[in-house]
Amino acid sequence: MPSNIFLLSSGVNGRLDPVSADGLLFLINPTGNTALGGATNIISGCNNSILGGEKNLIINKSKSSFIGGGSGNIIYTGLNSYILAGTSNNIISGENSAVSAGFRNSISGNNSLIGGGTGNLIRSNGSSIGGGNANITSGCNSFIGGGCGNMIGTGALNSIIGGGFVNTVLGCQATVGGGRNNRACSCFSTIGGGIGNAVVSCQSVIGGGGFNFAAGAAAAIVGGCTNSISYGNYSNTGNLTAQQLDDLFANNFLGAGMFNSISVAANSILGAGCSNRITCSSNSSLLGGTCNCVVSGDYSSILVGHFNKNSGSYSTILGGINNMVNLNVSGAFVVGSNTRAYHRGSLILADGGSRTKSTEKEHALTVDFENGIYFDGIESNLSINLTGILI
Repeated sequence: MPSNIFLLSSGVNGRLDPVSADGLLFLINPTGNTALGGATNIISGCNNSILGGEKNLIINKSKSSFIGGGSGNIIYTGLNSYILAGTSNNIISGENSAVSAGFRNSISGNNSLIGGGTGNLIRSNGSSIGGGNANITSGCNSFIGGGCGNMIGTGALNSIIGGGFVNTVLGCQATVGGGRNNRACSCFSTIGGGIGNAVVSCQSVIGGGGFNFAAGAAAAIVGGCTNSISYGNYSNTGNLTAQQLDDLFANNFLGAGMFNSISVAANSILGAGCSNRITCSSNSSLLGGTCNCVVSGDYSSILVGHFNKNSGSYSTILGGINNMVNLNVSGAFVVGSNTRAYHRGSLILADGGSRTKSTEKEHALTVDFENGIYFDGIESNLSINLTGILI
C-alpha cells in the first residue's frame, strides 16, 4: 500500500520516523503532523492530522486541523478546522470550520459547518448548512437546513432557509421556511412555504400558498394563490426612494383566496374570496366575496357579495350584488342588490331584485322593495306598502 506523505515547510530539515504503537503505524515529522492509517494522504502545515482514508490533503498554511477519513478531501488554509469523512469535500479557508460528511461540499469562512449532502457551499463566517444538494450561503451567521438549490445572498446576515427547492433569501434577518422558488428579498421578511411567493419589502410576511407577492412595509399575506400587495400603478413623480414607498404603502393585510390585490393603499385589510381588490383606498376593508372593489376612497368597506364597487369615503356596502357607491360620496351605507348611492350621508335599504335602485337625497334613508314592506303587529295584522318611498 502506498505510504502517507509529509511535506515539510521550506527551510525545515527533518526526517520521518516510523513509530509502532499498538500495531498501528504512525508517521511523525518535526512540524507535529500525524497520519494514522489510510493511503496516499498528504500533510503539510503544522500540528495537522489525518486518521485514514485515501488521497486526503492538508495544505501548507493549515494549522491544528484534522481529516478523519474519506477520499479526496482537502483543507487548504484551515486553523482548528476539520473534515470528518466523505469525498472531495474542501475547506478553502477558515478557522474553526468543519465538514462532517458528504460529497463536494466546500467552506470559505470561519466558524462554519456543513453537516453533509452534495455540492453545498458556504462563503461566509458563522454559517451552517445541514445537508441537501447545491445549497449556497454567502451571508454571515446564516443557516440552510437542507433541500436543493437554495441560496442566501451576501447581504443576508442572520438569515434562514429551512429547506425546499430553489428558495432565495437576499435580506438580512429574513427567513424562508421551505417550499419552492420563494424569494425573501428584504430585511426582516418571512415566507413560511408554498411556491413562487415573493416578499420585497421589510418586515413583511407571506405564510404560504402560491405565487403571492408582498410589497410595502409590514405587509402580510396568509396564503392563497396569486394574491398581491403592491404599489400598483403609482406614479412616483416625487422620486421617492424605495424605503419611502414602503413606508407610504405600509401595514396592509391580505388573508387568502385567489387573484385578490391591495395596491397603492395603506392600513387596509382584504380577507379572502376571489378577484377582489382594494386600490387607492387607505384604511379600508373588504372581507370576502368575488369581483368586489374598494377604489379611490379612504375608510371604506365592502363586507361580502359579488361585483360591488365602493368609490366613496367613509362608506359601506354590506353585501349583495352589483351595488355601487359613487365617487366623491362620503358616509353612504348600502344594503341590497343593484343599488346606487349618489348622495352623501345616504342610507339605502333595497331588495335583491334586478331593478336598479338609487338614493334620493343627501342625509336621507331610501327604502326600495318591489313588493312593499310589511309590519306585522301582535294585535293587528297591519300591512304598509312603502314601495319606492323616500322615508
